[in-house]
Amino acid sequence: AVKGIPPSYYITCLFNGVYRNFSDSANASNSNIPGTSGLSGLDVSGMDTIINSKEKIDFGVSSPGSVGTGNYADTSSARAYFSYLDTTGQTWLASASGQPSLIIAVTNVSAGIAQGTFRGTIRNQEGLGADSIAITNGLFSVPVK
Repeated sequence: AVKGIPPSYYITCLFNGVYRNFSDSANASNSNIPGTSGLSGLDVSGMDTIINSKEKIDFGVSSPGSVGTGNYADTSSARAYFSYLDTTGQTWLASASGQPSLIIAVTNVSAGIAQGTFRGTIRNQEGLGADSIAITNGLFSVPVK
């Protein structure tokens, strides 16, 4: 790393094949203290980079303490979760179908950074609606606060 140049932090993905960037204010927490989502464990959040957008995402792995590297699903004991707040103020969540609909792979996590990938399906009406968004090619590299 070059001195004086901060690392590039990002949260990007495709929503139904359309590139989305949630890198504004991107950060994470990873401890027994609840993060932005109100859950302890690894909690990653970021806002849409489009000016004046209110859209944001919050995702991670719910655990009693900090989360290490590994693959986590919304059906595993250390449960993966994903929340998307759209322009209308509606919350989209992974549906509680009993089948894995969300996979978060944590590839690197330390006191300073959390990195990995995510993919899955979220539904409107807090996961109970008929409309869905396929999330693919999700990448994150964010500072742990």
